[in-house]
Amino acid sequence: MNGSPTQTTDSQHPWIGLASFTEGDQEFFVGRGDEIEQLVRLVRRDTLTLLYGVSGLGKTSLVQAGLFRRLRNENYLPVPIRLDFLESAAPLAKQVLDAIAVAAAEAPVDAPQLQPGETLWEYFHRLDNHFWSPRNELVTPFLVFDQFEEFFTLGRETADRNRRGSDFISELADLVENRPPAALREDPARAREFNFKPTPLKVLLSMREDYLGDLDYIRSKFRALTQNRLRLRPMGERQAREVIELGASLLANGAEDRIVKYVAGASANGEGPDITVAPALLSLVLRELNERRLRSGPDAKITPDLLDLEQEKILEDFYLRTLKDFPGGVQTFVEDKLLTAGGHRNSCALDDALTRPDVTQPILNQLVDRRLLAYEDRHNTRRVEITHDVLLPVIKASRDIRLTSEARAEADRLRASEAAQRRKQQITTAVACGLALLLIATVWGGNYAFFQEHKAYYREFAKRRGFPVGIGPLSKSAARNMPVSFLLVHKGMVREGWKLHWKPAFRVQALNGLLQLTTNHSVFPYLWKGELESQDAQDETPGEKGEEKSGSKNAPDETLGKTLAEKARQLGLKTVCQWEFVSTTTGEIIYERALDRKGRMVYGLIYSPPESGSPSIGLTRLVGPNGFPQLQRTSAAEYVEIHYNEAGLEERIMYRDSKGLAAAGPDGAFGRSMQYDDRGRLTGVLSLDANGRRMIDNSGNSGIKATYDNNGWEVEETAVGPDLKPMPLKDGYVTAKMQYDRYGRLERMTFHGLKGEPVVSKNGYHGFEAKYDEHGNETVETYLGEDGKPMAAADGYATMRSAYDARDNLIRVTFQDVNGEPVLSRKNGYYGWEAEYDEKGNKIISTYIDKDGKPMPGADGYATLRMA
Repeated sequence: MNGSPTQTTDSQHPWIGLASFTEGDQEFFVGRGDEIEQLVRLVRRDTLTLLYGVSGLGKTSLVQAGLFRRLRNENYLPVPIRLDFLESAAPLAKQVLDAIAVAAAEAPVDAPQLQPGETLWEYFHRLDNHFWSPRNELVTPFLVFDQFEEFFTLGRETADRNRRGSDFISELADLVENRPPAALREDPARAREFNFKPTPLKVLLSMREDYLGDLDYIRSKFRALTQNRLRLRPMGERQAREVIELGASLLANGAEDRIVKYVAGASANGEGPDITVAPALLSLVLRELNERRLRSGPDAKITPDLLDLEQEKILEDFYLRTLKDFPGGVQTFVEDKLLTAGGHRNSCALDDALTRPDVTQPILNQLVDRRLLAYEDRHNTRRVEITHDVLLPVIKASRDIRLTSEARAEADRLRASEAAQRRKQQITTAVACGLALLLIATVWGGNYAFFQEHKAYYREFAKRRGFPVGIGPLSKSAARNMPVSFLLVHKGMVREGWKLHWKPAFRVQALNGLLQLTTNHSVFPYLWKGELESQDAQDETPGEKGEEKSGSKNAPDETLGKTLAEKARQLGLKTVCQWEFVSTTTGEIIYERALDRKGRMVYGLIYSPPESGSPSIGLTRLVGPNGFPQLQRTSAAEYVEIHYNEAGLEERIMYRDSKGLAAAGPDGAFGRSMQYDDRGRLTGVLSLDANGRRMIDNSGNSGIKATYDNNGWEVEETAVGPDLKPMPLKDGYVTAKMQYDRYGRLERMTFHGLKGEPVVSKNGYHGFEAKYDEHGNETVETYLGEDGKPMAAADGYATMRSAYDARDNLIRVTFQDVNGEPVLSRKNGYYGWEAEYDEKGNKIISTYIDKDGKPMPGADGYATLRMA
């Protein structure tokens, strides 16, 4: 790392830990002789070479300590390049030309002067533009782009970076492939200033292996991007022993074998060439063991017992021990600013770093000396970064634990603050009773505006930068007629200029027609996880089990919201009926808690700090009831990367695994893109592949397009393919059309084909009609045929009738044929069911009934189920 203090290397300190080797360290760079020879041959053979391998194999060290000196002796000019993608950085091509100037000055080599506005191709092909050594010999520039995978991570975080990167790749490809710029080909007079023959030049791209798939983005611009390549592999046993033997005099008998076996891990179960070792891990372990040895004196030895005592904690201890002497703000800086939300290395300008709480120049110098951080000089700007990728999992895990603890503490503080506020309100109310009416009004009004809660009802809600925003406002009386509405609760107001507005809602509740908590909604987490559900059956909506057994609530599944609601129910998330949102003191979302009726957490979302330099990108992770991350059963995805539009709405999400790599979600897609109208309503959802391109997911299409009427009610959904043209779903239809009653309740849905013709879905019906009671409870649901008349569905019935008690508990469901006569459910073997509830609304008795309304055994052999 440029600018980092050189690690002292001598007989007592033969291993440098995580620092990258430089040309000056070649005496201590051992174990990679074969790879150096292979790389030299590849560079000589063609203009472009690709070096790749997984993180921690020492690609940077191989190039700097192994390759540079060899090629410099053959009249090459090595030019190390690490592109800076920040918006404030110089254009990428200018960064390359600046790096050439710096390398030439240090060599020293006489390099051509840059002309204003010159492209890379023009610089290298201008007549008489040559590189000369002090011995007056021609020198071949060797451009080495280290950590090139950052082009696909940091270089694509924003639309502007993506555009700048695409322009640079085109310019670099023109240079490598000797393609003169189009403007030059159209200007014969100016073309005479250039030599169109191939010029002496070599280019090497060094990158992590897990980003090879991203090369598809640029493959078409290069003739043979991956033909001249070297895959760097882990060290074998022989190579690892060469590294260890640098300090052979410091090892006790048996220590070398134990170190090889420990660092090799599972591969050490084999023998000989089957053993593989990550050089970065090996170097760190050796250095840490040596530091522990030195505590016992210079004559002490590294023994097998020392390794046994320390092996489990070497990496974690290295990180925590390095930070333990510093204030907490230093660890927060490292974890939040030097690590992206996705877990990649990030860098921070030194001037910006020094503005962070507790971060000072002496502290940063100490962290550099301890090899946790390194300085990197880029384009006249000194930056700070983590030394090596091998540390990222430890730092990321520490950040996850810290964020979870902070979020839970903030949630506890919020609840305590609410309780204190309620007590304060009680006292204020008692005092206010003795004041004059005017004084009461004044005090109450000011208190309400800035401290009290504001509640409002909505048809649905979306999220703006993680916080809920209502869509489709409802009066309280209108909410009483809806099957489900959402109550958003705000607390306090903020002033922007002369305007006052409510702070973001901190609580959302799903309510039924009695304005009681209900689980009959279509709100779901980004990653569904059935095992997160509370196993307490009494938390279920009354009647929900009976509905599942009867199969009678499957009719509305085809629309987007209904489909997701059914999936959420099947996957065990239907105990959720309220949500809490916790923010930082600066107003950033950090925690979302999904709760059941009793206020117990079913799942949560932990939000990581925004990407450095990219406030439009966030990251969240699904956690379980205990507040800590849990793996998914149906997906390798652990994180969701969220991209916000200018309005703060989610315009794209991508699923990521623990390494920050693209991972498929439960629906088979790697992410989704969303479109909205000017009222914030969702007008389109499209599934994305790992590269962010539209794809076909497990539903058989790419997504849906939605249309709304003047009342804001969704009246049409059309399934589309990756080309955005209508495409049939696996369910057998293309478009679903909806009609609503005067309260906005869905009363009719029908399915249609590519040409708008009526079609029958895979469930055996063309559509359905529904009726509701005064509380919005669905009382009648009738399946329709293509002629619009009642028809029997696959389960044998045409109509399902439901009855409710005064508390909106579902107490009776019966099935009828097209003539309204009782009919048997083929799937479940009964004509309907009845239920009884205790005073708390818990279902205690469920009974299957025959056509006369008398108890009868169902397909599973019993007639009545009693629950305590």
